[in-house]
Amino acid sequence: MLNLNLWNKISSIGISHDDAPEKQKTIRLINHLVLLAFITVTIYIPYDIIIGHYFLIPFQAVIGSLICLSFLFMQKRWHQLAYNWMFICVLIDLLFVSIELPNAGYEYYFFPITLGANLIYSKKSSIFIFMALCTLLFMLVNYLNGVYIPHQSVNPTYIRITYYISIICTFILIYFGMLFFRLINANYELIIQDNNFTLKQKNKEITDSINYAKEIQDASLTQDDYISQIIPESFVLYLPKDIVSGDFYFFHKRNNQLFIAVADCTGHGVPGALLSILSITKLAETVALYSSTDEILFHLNQKIKLALNQNSSRNSNVDGMDIALCRLDTDTNTLEFSGANRPLWIIRKNTGELEEIKSTRRTIAGFTPFDQTFPSNTLSINKGDVFYMFSDGYPDAIGGPYGKKLMTKSFKEILLSISHKSMPEQKDHLGSFNRNWRGHTKQNDDILVVGIRV
Repeated sequence: MLNLNLWNKISSIGISHDDAPEKQKTIRLINHLVLLAFITVTIYIPYDIIIGHYFLIPFQAVIGSLICLSFLFMQKRWHQLAYNWMFICVLIDLLFVSIELPNAGYEYYFFPITLGANLIYSKKSSIFIFMALCTLLFMLVNYLNGVYIPHQSVNPTYIRITYYISIICTFILIYFGMLFFRLINANYELIIQDNNFTLKQKNKEITDSINYAKEIQDASLTQDDYISQIIPESFVLYLPKDIVSGDFYFFHKRNNQLFIAVADCTGHGVPGALLSILSITKLAETVALYSSTDEILFHLNQKIKLALNQNSSRNSNVDGMDIALCRLDTDTNTLEFSGANRPLWIIRKNTGELEEIKSTRRTIAGFTPFDQTFPSNTLSINKGDVFYMFSDGYPDAIGGPYGKKLMTKSFKEILLSISHKSMPEQKDHLGSFNRNWRGHTKQNDDILVVGIRV
């Protein structure tokens, strides 16, 4: 029990409770190597007495004492100094005894020492420098053994015995060093497997949570059967980037007036989805109170800024949304439009031309002033005209032969080429074109396109 307690005390020198587990393992390894170096050096003192090589005894004792200073450095948490000091002492000892006992095989200990460096040093440059140093010292010993005359001669039989001992110990140290490497690798593999399992579990939990959030977000969007009921000639192409989306669409009919909105909230994924649900709620409240699109966006801007506390100078939240909002009056065949950074595109029947109604170059909320206005445009609509509202996800899709954005011009050309088709056919064409355009490129943003034929 005493030996076990002593071993634990030596192993724990320099370890703090705040240290990460991996750092604690490294510190214990250093302590073990220092203890091994001390034992290896001092164990040769009685052997030197036996073979009568008294000249080396004081030197070995001094080196052994100096190695013990590494424990002091570890205690003060000078970890880098501790193992550098230990390695320096061992290299000096090996260099000296290898020269004083030529052909005794001590120089072969340079090889297992490099394994210790691989275990301790984390930087490849440090490992390379240390291995290069050991190689140079090994070559230096072999050179000096041919020209240097030792201070004391030793019986050749003892030299031969020492040589075999050195070779055997070198192989043993190398074997245990490689075994230690294998154990570390096996331990890391278990850690990696455990971490992978944990990550898979966490990923599943997060994904399940986001999928459930998608159900909530989908429920907050206008339902397909309601859209097809109030305006049969329409399509909604809705492609979230990350399960849930920062884009949303909104349809609402009140008497003879039909309100349609397409919005792109800041971000995508979970943050964008949270903002989109807030925005849908505030938009529904505002549409219930006002009829004109400019009034709706004016008050919507204020509602969202208040909801996000953006009037406070201490609040750093600058999120908001871009939106295109239309009010279609089926009695007068007029279309009123207001937009915040999102335009309205109209393709008149049998004209082959695309008309763009520009928006106000301001977002809803964010940096936009509290009293910002969003002027409306009123247009006459004829039977067969098609109008489109969209977020920036479709024209900004990255792909094609050069890995570039589709761009607005190309998107206009696509819509012009398919505007004569039925609305379901237009949706299918836009979806397949986007997939082919992106190819193997990951979708870079939420995509939302709404098309309506009057």
